[in-house]
Amino acid sequence: MVLSAGQSFGISRYYTIPVRMLIIFCLVVLYKYRGHLRKPTLTMAAFYIFSLCYYTRILIAYLDGSNVYMSPILFMIYYTSFVFIPLFIVANLRLKENDYTLIFWASLLGCALVAVLTIIFYHDYLGESGRISQLVKGGDSSDYISPLVLSYVSAIGLALGTFFLADNKIKGKLKLTVVIAIIVSVIPFYLGASRGSLVALLLPIMGYIFIRKFGREKIYNLIWLILLMTLLYFASAYLGDTIWKRVGAIGSDIDSNNASAIRLLMWKYDLSTYADTPIFGNSLQSSYVNFYPHNIIIESLLATGLLGTIPLVVFLSAVFIRSFLIIRYHPANTWVNILFYIGFIQNMFSGSIASASFLALGSALIIGYPLGRNGSCERVKFG
Repeated sequence: MVLSAGQSFGISRYYTIPVRMLIIFCLVVLYKYRGHLRKPTLTMAAFYIFSLCYYTRILIAYLDGSNVYMSPILFMIYYTSFVFIPLFIVANLRLKENDYTLIFWASLLGCALVAVLTIIFYHDYLGESGRISQLVKGGDSSDYISPLVLSYVSAIGLALGTFFLADNKIKGKLKLTVVIAIIVSVIPFYLGASRGSLVALLLPIMGYIFIRKFGREKIYNLIWLILLMTLLYFASAYLGDTIWKRVGAIGSDIDSNNASAIRLLMWKYDLSTYADTPIFGNSLQSSYVNFYPHNIIIESLLATGLLGTIPLVVFLSAVFIRSFLIIRYHPANTWVNILFYIGFIQNMFSGSIASASFLALGSALIIGYPLGRNGSCERVKFG
C-alpha cells in the first residue's frame, strides 16, 4: 500500500516480486542456520508427490506451447516461491518457543498494520455500503487493493487475536494491543466484504467447539468467540452491511446466474472437462473462463488428475488431523492453526495452487509444531 501510494495498483508486481525474492532469500538463510531435514513422513511425501505432478503439468504446458492465462515459466516461479520453498523450509525448521511467540506477534501486528493503512488510504469510503471495488471511483481494479486481500488478511487478524485472548491469560499492554488489533481489523474486513472470509472465520470456531474438551474453561473461551461475532454484526451499523447482504443473496445469485455465482457454473463445467482425462488431468486452467477455477481441488484435478489430487487430499487431511490434535491437547496454541484454516477456505473459493501462500505457510507451521508422542502438545508460552 505504501509503495503504491499515488500510483496504480496495476504495477504492484514491480514491488511484490522483489519483496517475495527478499522473503525467499531470508528463508534460505534461516534454513542454513536453523534447518533440519526431518525424517520422511506420509504428510511430506504426499506433498512432494503432488508437487512433482504439478511441475510435470507445467513442463508439459511449456513444451506444448499451451495458451494459458500466464506463461508456464511464471507458473513455476509462483508455485516455487509462494508454495514449495516456504512450505519445505518452514516445515523443516527447528522452531522453538520463542520462534512461535515471534511468529504470533509478527502476524498479528502485520494484520493490524494492513488495517491501519486501509484506514489511511480508504478513509473516505468508511461507513459507505459496498465493497472497495464498488466504492472507488470508476471501478478500475488498478486503483485499489484487492477486496479479497483486505478480507482474508483482516480475517487472520480477527481470528488470531480472538483465539489468543480466549485461551491465554495476558494483562496490561499486551492484552490492550491484541484488543486494538482485533478492533481495527474489522474495518478492512467490511471493506473487502468477502463471503469466503466469513466462512474462513467460522471454520476455526466450529473446529474449536467440536474438538475442544468440554469444561468450564471452554465455556469461558466461547464467550470471546461470541463477542467477536457480536462485534462484527454491530459494526455493520457503522461500516455498512454489504457482507451480510452478499451472504443473504447467494440463493438469488444462483437462480439468476449472477456473475458472483459464476463459480458454480465454472466448477460444473470443469468437472465435466476433467472427466475426459481423469488420471493425468489436462490443463493448468479452467477452459470455462481461461483462468484458474477458484478451487484448488478442482484445479488439481484439471492439472494433475487423480495422480496428483489423491496425494494433495492426503496431505491436507494429515495437516487437518494434526491441527485437531493441537486444539484437543493444547488449546492455548489454537492460533497456530489459523493461517492454515483461512488459507484453506480462501483457496477453496478464491485462490489458485500457484499462489497459495497462506495455505503453504499455515501447513508448515502445523507440520513443524512439536507434538508429543501421546498426541499432547508442548506448551508455547507467551510470558
